Amino acid sequence: MRGYQKMIAVGNLGRDPEFKIIQNRDGEDFQVVKFSLAVNEKSRDGSEFVTWFECEMFGKRAAVIDQHVRKGDPLLVEGRIRTSEWADAEGITRRGFKISMIDFQFVPSPNGSQSGAGDGPGPGPGPGPGPDVPR
Repeated sequence: MRGYQKMIAVGNLGRDPEFKIIQNRDGEDFQVVKFSLAVNEKSRDGSEFVTWFECEMFGKRAAVIDQHVRKGDPLLVEGRIRTSEWADAEGITRRGFKISMIDFQFVPSPNGSQSGAGDGPGPGPGPGPGPDVPR
């Protein structure tokens, strides 16, 4: 049986998005955005903990994220979880989780404003940033 996995996380951006335009093998421009997402949770005993994810999205919607969210803004992300491995500055091997995004949705912040408020479209009906934003 072929497996399938899907992850949905709601958290706050840990840093401003890093947007790049790269070229694919055919020489065509390709958009990519990367950022960290902090998911704050509470355990049954009331203690709080944070799980960090690196997130990346490819395609035209990557520019929407770059234009409308900043560090601290809440965002719902949907995608597939991947493990990543790298060497830190001291050469120690580190491991973490990365979400390869397939969708996202703007989320109201605790103070009542929308993430990206004043910069463009807010959440519309259904998943994604709204019907007027290219997918």
